[in-house]
Amino acid sequence: MASGIYGLSGSGMDIDSLVKNMMKTQQSKYDNIYKNKVQTEWKKSDYNSIYKSLNTFRFSTLSNYKLQSNMAARSATAQDTTIATAVANGDAGEMTHDISVTKLAQNAYLQSTAITRDNATAPKSINLPDVINVQYPAGITDEEKKTKIGLSFTVNDGSNTAQTISYTYSQLEGKTLNDVASDINKLNINITASYDAVNDTFSLYNKKGGSTNTVGIAVNAGSVENPISTEGQANTEKLFTNLKLASYDSVNKTLGSEIALTAATPISVTGVSAEAKIDGKIYTADSNKITAAGVTYTLNKIGETKVNVTNDVDKIVENVKKFVEDYNKMLDTMNSKISETRYKDYKPLTDDEKAAMKEDQVKSWEEKAKSGLLNNDTIIRGVVYDMRDALSDSIDGLTGKYTSAASIGITTTSYTEKGKIQLDENKLRNALKEDPDVVYKIFGTTGSDRDSQGIANRLSAVAQTGMTNISKEAGISSSDDQSVLGIKIDSYESQMKKMLDIMDKRQTQLYKQFNAMETAIASLNSQYSFVNQYTSGSLT
Repeated sequence: MASGIYGLSGSGMDIDSLVKNMMKTQQSKYDNIYKNKVQTEWKKSDYNSIYKSLNTFRFSTLSNYKLQSNMAARSATAQDTTIATAVANGDAGEMTHDISVTKLAQNAYLQSTAITRDNATAPKSINLPDVINVQYPAGITDEEKKTKIGLSFTVNDGSNTAQTISYTYSQLEGKTLNDVASDINKLNINITASYDAVNDTFSLYNKKGGSTNTVGIAVNAGSVENPISTEGQANTEKLFTNLKLASYDSVNKTLGSEIALTAATPISVTGVSAEAKIDGKIYTADSNKITAAGVTYTLNKIGETKVNVTNDVDKIVENVKKFVEDYNKMLDTMNSKISETRYKDYKPLTDDEKAAMKEDQVKSWEEKAKSGLLNNDTIIRGVVYDMRDALSDSIDGLTGKYTSAASIGITTTSYTEKGKIQLDENKLRNALKEDPDVVYKIFGTTGSDRDSQGIANRLSAVAQTGMTNISKEAGISSSDDQSVLGIKIDSYESQMKKMLDIMDKRQTQLYKQFNAMETAIASLNSQYSFVNQYTSGSLT
């Protein structure tokens, strides 16, 4: 908008104030559009907040109550926990299992017994030329050292293609044991290598256990087209011989005999698969965890024990209590919005209006202006009603005395609580005594239609419908969108822009008119001064 440039003119009139007063009608129209836009943005923000709450309720909160492991929880207890421990999921039956552990899983693991160095004057050196007396082909030049391979080996983990590490003679002369370990780790296979300087120990182990996973080291002789010299192969043999690697038995906690590496005989150690007989059937695994019939066993040592699976009533009750808390929290979030007081006389403030008020007055005003924008909102109210119905209606397909939330002790409170629910714990525990799976049936049952679904699935569908309706009305964030309110905000912005253009033109026109008036007054004043001087005789 154009601004005044005159101040007090020769006419004695305050032109800026006159223009401002004459622009009041247009400014009022602009301010009303601005206030409508801001109010719509606030309403959109309130919707977006509810959307986020429903999204969390659907995908995070309710997911917990669809799980059999939570709503039909089982407890597994081993008679001898030194042999094995166990955890049961919701699929496990209430019964006693027999388990006989015959093998424990082991990782393929190589470790130095004591590293030997060819350079006796450097007993703790990590430099490869000290660990081995590097052999060179006769007559090799410095230039050839940069290209000829002086040491090369392959590493194999049993599940990936063997990977090769090679050093030219120039590289070999500058490498350390730490470099060898680092280069092995960079292969991105299941083998981890390390050098422990404190204990002067080199080790390699496969990150996966089981009989199919290995640690394999072999001398690389190159190819027919690019063979590696005898000296280069000898350097590789010597390095791993001097490392004095031996296989570690993690069950018996013993380190075996040193394994020599030759071109003809690679080093290869294999892991061991866990093995256990559970209820007469033999199971194997790469780790010491074996799952059978809904029970996961952790094997600790060889031996026999029994595992008793029972219904974990306390855990189920705690999960139902948590559901009641989560449900009521979601209901509170929506009820607080649709019942919030609406102050229709309090509109958003313009910058000029804020400037004329104290900070605490502005804060108090805007709290009222933002209040109740979703008062009695049909979308949010619909979600609240549908949540109540989802909880109260019986579930088709369930038979017997337990077919609804109320039948296991989940009921609504008084009318003044606006649909909140409560739990009769004794009623729930009695239901679980009669039917250990009753809670999972009430919550997690899946069906082809709404009436045959459990309450967790019903509530999830209600939340999804609410989110869809909110998205159409207000989008899902504060960014531009094609929702009803998003389009409305765009329209207000367009109206404001047009109104500014109109006001600019009107203001420019007014200043031009006053400028013409000032010019005319100045001309009259000049003529008057001339006549006055003439009649007073001051002009000759």
